[in-house]
Amino acid sequence: MSDVESIFNDLLDKSLPVDVLTEANDKTIPGGSYRLDVVKKSMESASDKSPWPGRVMVRIQAEASLKNGDGEFKRRGRIFFDASPEVVRDRNDKLDAPSRLWANLVAVVGRGATHRQVYDYLGEYPLSATISRSFKKVEGGWATPKSEQEEKTLLQDGAEPRNFVQTLRGFNG
Repeated sequence: MSDVESIFNDLLDKSLPVDVLTEANDKTIPGGSYRLDVVKKSMESASDKSPWPGRVMVRIQAEASLKNGDGEFKRRGRIFFDASPEVVRDRNDKLDAPSRLWANLVAVVGRGATHRQVYDYLGEYPLSATISRSFKKVEGGWATPKSEQEEKTLLQDGAEPRNFVQTLRGFNG
């Protein structure tokens, strides 16, 4: 048996570490402030698997870009999020995430804007967004790492990265 065959046979009984698999399949973007260009929008009822079953949601798909050194915006990824014109409050009497994002959009279009005006605005003009990156832990719960080492540890433990849109604003370059 050649050295190559021996090495190959040794590799056949091994598997990739969880963090390598997660990193290779990670479609999230680092947390930060981004320019969003809406490429698709739809209004639909949230599915039974959603945290908000039956609720009216505006599903938004957008390209997220950052300004690079020469002042041009470079696409960093695609983000999907929901906003809802139905006002719902959490147990602390604060707007839940979809209600808060819709209220952000109303503020962008202008106070008193109708839901139709807000919906029609999407895709016509870019938005600015604050996006976070958190990790869904295998044992349950969420973690937002404060350092690269914490992030690496979460990936090694099999945590799945996810992006969340925290706020939306009008884009001003």
